[in-house]
Amino acid sequence: MLRARIIHGGILWNNAFLGQAGTPLVLLFHVSSFYDILMSLRIAKQPHSGGPKNAAAAHLRLIRRFTMSTKFSCADCAAKFCQDHMLDKLPPDCPTKTVGGEAFKAMYTDEDMRMAHMAALTECDGYGVHTRLEDTMGFAHRMGYKKLGIGFCTGFSREAATLIKILRSNGFEVESACCKCGSVKKEFIDIDQQHQINKNRDFEIMCNPAGQAEYLASQGVELAIILGLCVGHDTLFIKHASMPVTVLVAKDRAMGHNPVGALYTADSYKQYLYSFIKDNFPEE
Repeated sequence: MLRARIIHGGILWNNAFLGQAGTPLVLLFHVSSFYDILMSLRIAKQPHSGGPKNAAAAHLRLIRRFTMSTKFSCADCAAKFCQDHMLDKLPPDCPTKTVGGEAFKAMYTDEDMRMAHMAALTECDGYGVHTRLEDTMGFAHRMGYKKLGIGFCTGFSREAATLIKILRSNGFEVESACCKCGSVKKEFIDIDQQHQINKNRDFEIMCNPAGQAEYLASQGVELAIILGLCVGHDTLFIKHASMPVTVLVAKDRAMGHNPVGALYTADSYKQYLYSFIKDNFPEE
């Protein structure tokens, strides 16, 4: 007998024929049609033997078949055995086998452990209730941070001004640096007029995320907050930051700065995302 339950967009089948009742078999992660469901049913009826170890291998083969992946990834897994500490059921390539146990202890300093503790308290206190801004302030307060820094895009100048007022009214000292700090022309990074945002101008000022991070560090900032930096610029900011960094706003002009909206509509309005690179970079 087969019993199905939906978990995070995937299908888990509890199969009595696997040798152990309740052993979950991950079959399908992105159900795009009723035909896919019928195919998964047909494959699910194929018998397996050899106990849980062979069953886990069968799980992985099915994962790879449906996701066309050559290696298991956490995003491919609908079971999330790690979440329930079911270590005996982990797939062969599960990252938990690499970063759990003794390896976990070696990765975290005392300060890291304290930060993880305060983050967990922040999560518990405001889960599903507090906004990300409230969580950011609560985490900073728990950590004892007095001086915060904002690295923001000039397109978010109004939002940055509001954020500074809120943070200061809550007792924090705040420094800020906009993305154009340094006033360096884009020609410095070999961007010509044709590749400027405004092609009618003789020049444009480049974004300077490394400079933002360096400036905030020089001011003794204890926690940096990214506010709407472009993709790539945020990467450089984080790379050059010597202090802890969190993101308040991830810029997405096309989605009202709600990047996850693209994922929610990937199988409807934005199916073109699946071939974005091929369609937009054909010469490569």
